[in-house]
Amino acid sequence: MARIRIPPPDVPAIDPATGLFNRDWYDVLKALERLRVQDLSDVTTSNPADTNTIRYSAAGKVWNFGA
Repeated sequence: MARIRIPPPDVPAIDPATGLFNRDWYDVLKALERLRVQDLSDVTTSNPADTNTIRYSAAGKVWNFGA
């Protein structure tokens, strides 16, 4: 997945001139909506089960599925 470009801090989420949601921030929210766990580089997604949770492995510096 492509990197999500976050607008600079001085770009408001609501355009003060129009009162509408700023297009730059809208694009960020839509990109986050499409983000999946599999898209994250530090997450191992092999063989997840219904009751598994995601746990961090400090040794491997990755997130794994576990009970």
